[in-house]
Amino acid sequence: SETISVANVKDMPYTDSGNILHNIKNVLAALGAVYFHPNIKLDLQKTKRYLNILDTDHLVNGRFNKVYSNGRLIVIDYAHNPDAIRNLSASLKKMGITNPSCLTSIHETRDRHFCELIAKELSAFYNPIYLREPDPNCQCPNGIKVNDLIDAIKIVSPSTQMFFFEENPFERYVDTIKTGECGVILGAGLDYIPKVKAQVLDYVGGVSK
Repeated sequence: SETISVANVKDMPYTDSGNILHNIKNVLAALGAVYFHPNIKLDLQKTKRYLNILDTDHLVNGRFNKVYSNGRLIVIDYAHNPDAIRNLSASLKKMGITNPSCLTSIHETRDRHFCELIAKELSAFYNPIYLREPDPNCQCPNGIKVNDLIDAIKIVSPSTQMFFFEENPFERYVDTIKTGECGVILGAGLDYIPKVKAQVLDYVGGVSK
């Protein structure tokens, strides 16, 4: 086996000083693919400098993008399946965030069992849960219906509070987040996330990092 040292995750904004666990995995996967590629020579010094300035907001939309506004933290993440939601929750816990709320709609076309797994992961960490209609022009028109997700959450966690926003869901959700709290917008379609970020930033007048 071979061990190479490139950079410390605690120095990487992209991993939030080592807190965003799935982004650490993304970095390792990318480095491994490049390092072992027969036709690419990895420049370790340049790679380290790049990793030490790269942050979540400027690499990939929907990968733990953070918006700060009036003492509130709003996280926008593409998490749309049980594993992704579990990883997102673990990263928030590592940052010391407990019991955040979330706004979600899930676009995966799956069976009822998949819907129940989504409900289990959401209700295990987020309370209350705010729901909205699927994104317009979504590429997955037969995704999980809001009512099906509501029913599944009621079964796996009867005590979880739920609210449904039919109009202006992002603005209305942001208004529920108080100073010192964290709110999470998850499950937005990947192509739709830039619009979500722009809409939230325009409404709150915050700073994206």
